[in-house]
Amino acid sequence: MTTKTIDDEFARIVGSLSRRGFLTGAAALAGVGLLSACSGQSSEAATEDMVEIEVDGEKYRIPRDPKRVVVVEARGGLDFALLAGYPIVASNWDEKSHLMTMVPEGTAKLGGTNNEPNAEAILSHEPDLLVVGEGWWKYYQEHSLLGTDIAPVLVVGMGATDSQWKQAMIDQLTALERKDVADEVMADYNAQIAASKERIGGLLDGKTVIVAGVDDGQFWIQRETFVTSVMRDLGLNVVTMAPRGPTDTDYATFYGLEDLDVFDQADFILLQNIDAPDTQSATWKRVRAVQAGHVGELPYDLNSGLALTATALAADLAEKVQVMR
Repeated sequence: MTTKTIDDEFARIVGSLSRRGFLTGAAALAGVGLLSACSGQSSEAATEDMVEIEVDGEKYRIPRDPKRVVVVEARGGLDFALLAGYPIVASNWDEKSHLMTMVPEGTAKLGGTNNEPNAEAILSHEPDLLVVGEGWWKYYQEHSLLGTDIAPVLVVGMGATDSQWKQAMIDQLTALERKDVADEVMADYNAQIAASKERIGGLLDGKTVIVAGVDDGQFWIQRETFVTSVMRDLGLNVVTMAPRGPTDTDYATFYGLEDLDVFDQADFILLQNIDAPDTQSATWKRVRAVQAGHVGELPYDLNSGLALTATALAADLAEKVQVMR
């Protein structure tokens, strides 16, 4: 997904919420990680037992044991809400996500997509806590926009970079008095890493891998991200590239069709949007790993998350690299 596409998606979110009157300006910003204003009977009840946590150096308060949690986006936010054992009454929905199989029975679907939440639906569930991933929250900050009149919001952090997701998750669960959960899910993750290493065996010994993507005429190579961190835990030799131009982001370096020789250093490529039209270009088909058939798909729902997604990704990677046999 290109930067322009992401910006367009966020613009649609803001337009949708603004039209419904749930956004205000920068004066409402109370601190990193919290939509602090509460209204309605459900929010008032939640203030009776609050816990103070810290995100990015800022302290804020949310319900210690919320009763009616609405998950605004079905990626990092849902991953964390499931890990925390929150009573989820409604969640944004992604039928293709592995997380959907873990959502409690009876959870309502908010409708729409991760890219455009339905404000009326959120309000209809009378939440005392909303859970949302950090990426969405950053957008609201950057544009001096904030939802204020729904419920407190727990913003799920991924660390300074997504590659630091483990420590960020452990710290946040511990701050929410769920350290036992953090210990348990990390044990499960480490067990899957061990199983995946055994499945991979020596297929990638002495070989290099690249995590990549393609969309709208641009290819990219991920740097220090959630996916590369899981690959490194598997003992894989991941190639990353330094930023080289204004189109690059904190997480990826971008390339046009004229620069695809950079991919020739990879023995295996894990590719997001594997069926994109640009993968049919003659230039891409000349890449060494592509010619050899050593390309696996990176599913969108496994591209970012926390322990539940990382565990699923480790299992998926072990199968994808079997093309190296």
